[in-house]
Amino acid sequence: MAITAIHSFLVHPLKGAKNPFKVGGTEVTFSGKLYDLLDEVYTRSESECSIPIAFRMSEDGTQTNRCRTIIQDHLKHENLTTGSAIAKRLSENTTKRSSLGLLFLICGNEVGASPYKKLVISRFPVNSAILAEENSEKLSIEFLERVFMRSAHAYKSVLYKDSSIDHGFWKGHAVDRQVNSGDIETSAYWINDFLDSEYATTPKQGTMRLASAFRKATQVTDDLDIKQELTAASILFKNFDGQTLSAESALSSLGLSEKSRNLILSQFKNPSLAKERFTFNATLFSTETPYRSIQLDTGATLMAQTEKFDDLFKRTESDNEDQLVTYSTSGRITSERIEKRR
Repeated sequence: MAITAIHSFLVHPLKGAKNPFKVGGTEVTFSGKLYDLLDEVYTRSESECSIPIAFRMSEDGTQTNRCRTIIQDHLKHENLTTGSAIAKRLSENTTKRSSLGLLFLICGNEVGASPYKKLVISRFPVNSAILAEENSEKLSIEFLERVFMRSAHAYKSVLYKDSSIDHGFWKGHAVDRQVNSGDIETSAYWINDFLDSEYATTPKQGTMRLASAFRKATQVTDDLDIKQELTAASILFKNFDGQTLSAESALSSLGLSEKSRNLILSQFKNPSLAKERFTFNATLFSTETPYRSIQLDTGATLMAQTEKFDDLFKRTESDNEDQLVTYSTSGRITSERIEKRR
């Protein structure tokens, strides 16, 4: 892997500011501890950046995106001027909640059977106590090393790569190591505002995949405890409505047992799909997993809407060790059918 240029900028949180000041930046030389660390970030990006994202189309439906345009410009020229446009955009989309940050733009050319151009954009948090040492016009390597080493393992990154600068670079992959897990939501301002992008997996695709995995998991296991745990979890999913998550992060937050969690994850055709982030749709999930059923050893089957099952059927457990369970309900008959079992 061959890095061709590294530029760094000190980015202030200036969203909504009336008088933004000039972004200070510098070109990083290809030697020293700073370069070695950034080389690691560049190399790891291929495996570490796992959240698929894509640039939004313009509001009029044309294939244009302002952030993509300035990124393309930087890939073509690889200088401080083109890089400062990216840094300025990040500054204008960063609130004070995110504080000061160091932005690194790492360009590279990858050779081989299918050569491609590569860009890694990384943001590192900065301790504001050292702000007085900043030169507003230019950053020094000594300054960067002193600041950067304090937070070298906590950063946000996005990887873009394509064989064509003009026609490609519509999709990328992101990671957020400023939180303690890659499964926790990448900050909205980074993906939605700064990069003007969205998660590549649509709410419908992600929700239906998760619902399908739940259904299949209950069908392939005979373990009653797991079935009950999965049923309870499916009801709790309504609390995630509108949240951006992955199947892995959602299951972890529900506190499912390892057996149940692994059973659900094993129902995904590709393990990477369980890591993809999407906006969860509780209504769609409930329509895909609408009924809960229990079959007794007597041959009887009880069925009702998942969220109403425990309200409709009163459950009484025997005090003996025979594990007998009694269900009771009452209501008016609205229909009656005799069906042939398939």
